[in-house]
Amino acid sequence: YITFDGNNKVIKNVQFERALFGMASDSTIKNLGVENYNINYVGDKLKAFAGFVIAGYRTTIENCWCEGEINVVSYRSNEYEDVTIGGFCSWANTKVVIKNCYSKTEITFSKSNPNGVSGYYTNIDIGGFIGSYSGIIENCYSITSCNTTEDFRAFLFGVIFFLVFLI
Repeated sequence: YITFDGNNKVIKNVQFERALFGMASDSTIKNLGVENYNINYVGDKLKAFAGFVIAGYRTTIENCWCEGEINVVSYRSNEYEDVTIGGFCSWANTKVVIKNCYSKTEITFSKSNPNGVSGYYTNIDIGGFIGSYSGIIENCYSITSCNTTEDFRAFLFGVIFFLVFLI
């Protein structure tokens, strides 16, 4: 089990490929902010993007925030599975707790067809705070704008795109 305490520090003016943290598993991340981050991705090998963490399992994230931009230009030459984008977190499962966190993110997703090649996605899920989630969210919010092109199927939602309730 790993605990990462940012001691209320702010990481500023950074660029990363998919997110600040990748897969957070069996861990606690707390007291950290990311300001003026930028994700610019152009390509065909994509799955998940987020301002703070890609995914979580048995993890607690608290008192964290991110502000920045996610710009994804995708080109596919064949069928691809799901793509999930979240302003704060791409996806997380039932054993994840996120509390006292927020995101301010501008998300842009577009599709390009170089050389006339066409392909499609099964689903493109974009959530202002979290793309797909089934855990506990407490005292969190998101201020997000999202822009997409009209030549593909995308599912957009304000805070969470896909929410699973387990009782």
